This record gives sequence, C-alpha cells and structure tokens, in this order.
Amino acid sequence: MHDSKFNSHPSIEVSQPVTVYSGWETIASQLLHDLRAAGHNRPVVAIDCYPGVLEEEITSALVQNIRPSLVIQTRELMWPESLIEKLVYPDVTDDRIFGFLSRLTIDAFFNPEKMEQALEQIKTAGDGITLVLGTGAALVYPNPALLVYADMARWEIQLRMRKHLVDNLGLANRDTPDWGLLYKQGFFVDWRVSDRWKRKLITRWDYLLDTNQREHPKMVTGNALREGLRQ
Repeated sequence: MHDSKFNSHPSIEVSQPVTVYSGWETIASQLLHDLRAAGHNRPVVAIDCYPGVLEEEITSALVQNIRPSLVIQTRELMWPESLIEKLVYPDVTDDRIFGFLSRLTIDAFFNPEKMEQALEQIKTAGDGITLVLGTGAALVYPNPALLVYADMARWEIQLRMRKHLVDNLGLANRDTPDWGLLYKQGFFVDWRVSDRWKRKLITRWDYLLDTNQREHPKMVTGNALREGLRQ
C-alpha cells in the first residue's frame, strides 16, 4: 500500500514571531486586557463561529473565565428548523449524494424580529460584558468592542460529523443516523454560506481562535493571521 500524500495538518512558516495565546484562561485574560485598555464600560464581544466549531465548549469556557452579564447565542435568533429546511431544500435536494452549491447568504438564516429583540436586550443590559456567540455573531452585532473569529478545518468538521458532535447550520440534527447527510449539507450549503461571510469579516478580525483540538484552544491576532496569509 503506497503512502498517501494528503496532508490533513498543513502548515506554513512565517518570517516574523507571532504571539500565540494558548488555553482558555490565557485567551480570556487577553480579551479582558484589551477591553480594559480600550476603556469600554459595557463592551460587547462577538465570537463568530464557522459551522463545526463546538460552541458549547467556547460558551462554557468564556462564561467561566470572563463572567459576562449577558450571553446571546446566535442559533436562538435563527428561523425555526422547519423554515430552514425549506430554505436549503433546493440546494440539498432529495438525492443521496448530489446537490447544488448554495448561493444563500448568512442573513437568510436569521429572523429579523429576533435580532431586533437581541439588540434591545444588549442595549438595556446592565454593567458588564455582553457575549454574542455563534455563526453570524457579527451580523447580530456589527460593531463589537472585540471581534473574534473561531475558524475550523474541514477535515476536523468531517470527523466531528462522523461522531455526531455537530449540527448543520441552524439545525439540531447531529443525531441524524447517516452522518453523510450532515456532510452533504455542509458541503453544498453551510460551507458556501460561511465562506462568503468569512471573506467579508476577515479584514475586521481582532483575533482568530483555533479550536480544532478540543480543550486546547489557541488564539492569534487578526493582524498576525493576515500577515501570515500575505506571506
């Protein structure tokens, strides 16, 4: 059997030193440091997530280490699952394998009325940090004090789908018996929608959060990430 040349963990060395914040305590401490330095009294921190990120882990860790006064989960602001299933059906189709590359954008998944209610919650919240977390966080709150993007490798997403650890965008369907259907909807819909959204946001990232290894998060500044991409 010949060796596969597929590299599931590619890397590129960059010329300048980069500070990497490792572990939830260190990451939370850096975010709090930035907020204090900027002098925000009632700051909003947006953690926008690529589908496949374990939002439960991030939420638990940041609630424990940042102690926000309000947490807004973006999935709770989306349309009901029945409407999202109708929304994506033309791209997913009934075919077991084939579909159509979606032209949907992230805003199509959100209920504007629920988004308005979330903004009102944020506006009337007391002192302390508000955490907006999930796919589309920067859509819900476009001008946060800090914008952190939690990215995810496709290879790891597939592994998590096999283990039924993640859902498709806007759905709670991780327990679908055939994990291949999760992958199919991810390929034709979720990743197309999220790639468009990521490209719009990348110039605004304050930090990139890597949670490909569970319980071993790493974070770098958006500037470091963009310079690495330039190189």
